[in-house]
Amino acid sequence: MRKIPINFAKTLGNTTANYRWFAVVYLVVMFLILPLTLIAMSFSLPLLYTFIALILTIGLLITVLNLLQKHANDKLPEKLRTWKFLPLPLRSLEPYDSIFFCWKKKVEGEYRGCENETRMETAEM
Repeated sequence: MRKIPINFAKTLGNTTANYRWFAVVYLVVMFLILPLTLIAMSFSLPLLYTFIALILTIGLLITVLNLLQKHANDKLPEKLRTWKFLPLPLRSLEPYDSIFFCWKKKVEGEYRGCENETRMETAEM
C-alpha cells in the first residue's frame, strides 16, 4: 500500500522533469480550480454527485484498460491494444509542451519559428 503514493510521486517528478510547465499547471488545477469547482457544485448536490461519479467512472475505465493492456493484450481488439486510438493531445503532453514553449518565446520576444513548429505538430496528428 505504501508503494502507491511513492510511485505517484515518482511519476509526477518524472513528468515535471520532462515538462517544466507541468508543475505550475498541476498546482493551479489541484489547489485552485478543482476545489473551487467542487465548492461551486456543492450548492447543487445532484450536480456534484454526477461530477464525482463521472470522474470515478473515467478513472475506473482507464485503470481497467491499462490492466487489460498489460496482462491480456492478446484478448483485446487490435484498436485497444495501445492508446494510439486516442488523439495525440489526449495521450501525450507533447502538444501542450509546444504551446507553452512558444508562449514563453513570445513573452521573451523570440517568437520567430514557433508558428511552423505548431503547424507541423498539428499536421502530424
